[in-house]
Amino acid sequence: MILNDVKRVAVIGAGTMGAGIALSFARGRFDVTLYDVNSRQIDLGLQRIDKSLSLFTAEGLIEAEQAGLAKKRIVPTTDFVQALRGVQFAIEVVPEDLGLKQALWLEMEKTVGAEVILASNTSGLSIADMAAATNR
Repeated sequence: MILNDVKRVAVIGAGTMGAGIALSFARGRFDVTLYDVNSRQIDLGLQRIDKSLSLFTAEGLIEAEQAGLAKKRIVPTTDFVQALRGVQFAIEVVPEDLGLKQALWLEMEKTVGAEVILASNTSGLSIADMAAATNR
């Protein structure tokens, strides 16, 4: 798969970074599923997205119509399988805990096809160590 084939993206983790990444993809015209195990975290993530879009609009960086379209491209869910259904790219944005990331990558691998790109937003952990939990 090449990145030009990517139309749907899953962002796994709706915290500060996850919300920002989801918004960046949505502004890039990707359909985004924003997943978190905690519905309260999803609500907070959506509030962050709304605040960012309001700021972008107020500063004249985007038009209100563009902000509305970006927001509509983001579908929140607490259903892991639903979050990954039909995606071509999935990025995990969970806390910097190697065991947590390995377990998550293993679950993502079990849920999506081999053609789906799995990515991480890690800032310090080894991608090779994360992927070691999978067959990728």
